[in-house]
Amino acid sequence: GQANNSFSVAVQQETLASLERRRFPEKTVCEADEWNWVHCEVQARNRRSKHPFDLVAPDLAGEAVTMELDHPDSVPIVKTCVANAFAVILLIDALKARDHSTDEDLLATKIATYIYSNSRRNGLVRKGAGIPMAVVFTKTDLCREAALDPEKFARHNLPVLFSYAERNLPRRKFFGASVVGSVTRVSDENGDYRLPLHVQPTGIIEPLAWSM
Repeated sequence: GQANNSFSVAVQQETLASLERRRFPEKTVCEADEWNWVHCEVQARNRRSKHPFDLVAPDLAGEAVTMELDHPDSVPIVKTCVANAFAVILLIDALKARDHSTDEDLLATKIATYIYSNSRRNGLVRKGAGIPMAVVFTKTDLCREAALDPEKFARHNLPVLFSYAERNLPRRKFFGASVVGSVTRVSDENGDYRLPLHVQPTGIIEPLAWSM
């Protein structure tokens, strides 16, 4: 992929700089004007055309998405992004899916129903096919079962989402991903948190390539 503007490069720079300092990047803030948008050209290896994809991807804040789910139209940009998307990558914390499966299952299904209902109105999704949705389990360095067989992990830990996707999202696939090879847990006066020990991206490209 080739970045089309300096801001897209800045996003990568900030992320890698945080990881190299053994810190995870700060979470995305709710204010839309502070969101990280990446614009780049990507050439798919198996694509016949020599022309690359023009990829524009926002990093939606989780709190903004939750607010829009609970109060529709309260964060219009979320609906706008979904309505104009050619594909969606849904990130799910593998540890929460494993240890708090019921809550994570219902939240993920809530998001999937929102995506399904709003993407059907945009005219970009082929009738009856549904929008392509890659479900990506993150932090698989701490949850090996999600990395080894993401679909089986989803079926066992997120049965409501899995069933909903089977009925309404025929173009879906499950993936496992991680950005670090290992982490350590630290406790101090600021609380209990994890620090990345070294950068080792795994499974990052696959869901993006499949979506294209």
